[in-house]
Amino acid sequence: MRVYLESPRLLYWQSVQDTEHEIRRQIFGNASMDVKIIVKFQLSRQYTPRTLMQEYESSILSEIRDYNIFLYSILRQAECTFIADDEMTLTIEKNVIAEERLEELLQILEKIFLRTLCGMHFKVQTVFKEPVESKSHKNNDEAYSAGSRCDPAKCRAW
Repeated sequence: MRVYLESPRLLYWQSVQDTEHEIRRQIFGNASMDVKIIVKFQLSRQYTPRTLMQEYESSILSEIRDYNIFLYSILRQAECTFIADDEMTLTIEKNVIAEERLEELLQILEKIFLRTLCGMHFKVQTVFKEPVESKSHKNNDEAYSAGSRCDPAKCRAW
């Protein structure tokens, strides 16, 4: 079942998901029925990609998490900065998954922004940064390179 909804204000992703669940529960009971609410927003011009990201970030993250946990993790850890109301820089830690899935993440973000902002376009620039090595990983590497070995009495056999 598809429900098409136009709204003059933002509806948060979790509210839409809860409403889908209630429709499924109240109308179809135990029957296996898929309910999908497709929202098209009719927002005022006060909304720009910058203001949308500020007010709607948790919903964007929730929607992406429901779509794909890897994309959610990439975006959650990314640094989003706006150099103009319609230009965003996404700084992402460089890793294999981020490099392979970046294009898909950008397509999903574009879809969300186009739907939410009624077709208003925006630009996204991506920058990869080198990963920050964790302190424990660095300490382990230093201990290994120094030739340190585990005391057999304290070591656990794997």
